[in-house]
Amino acid sequence: MNVHLKAFIATLLMALVFRAPVLRGQEAPSVPRAAHALARGIALTAGDIAVDSGAVVPDALIGLVTRRMMRAGEPLRAPAIGKPVIVHAGTAVLVATTFGAITISRPGVALFDAGLGDSVRVRIDARTQMIGVAKDSSTVMIGR
Repeated sequence: MNVHLKAFIATLLMALVFRAPVLRGQEAPSVPRAAHALARGIALTAGDIAVDSGAVVPDALIGLVTRRMMRAGEPLRAPAIGKPVIVHAGTAVLVATTFGAITISRPGVALFDAGLGDSVRVRIDARTQMIGVAKDSSTVMIGR
């Protein structure tokens, strides 16, 4: 399965499952929580996630990164957790686009942090900025 599709599905599941409204007469959905205090920037493992007895740790949470310090028992949901950052603001990246077998690229500077598959704004020169998708830690794809 494509990495971008997995990330999209994980985000969609988090939005649907963890923020789903509770209907009258139903129990609240099981929300994964921090098993212990977590520092900022920690990649989540199964041992970091506490769920109700009988519930399974969602695979979509494994590998996500904490965006801030989290207390034990705090719900694990966006924006407190998210995809790992692969493109950092201020770093040099290669801005590329592909037309069939032809690839055109030039250097640029990322203006914001971005995870794999996230949109990121890149400065090409003093007057030109473009928005692309983070392909890896040093490449941003423009267009298709």
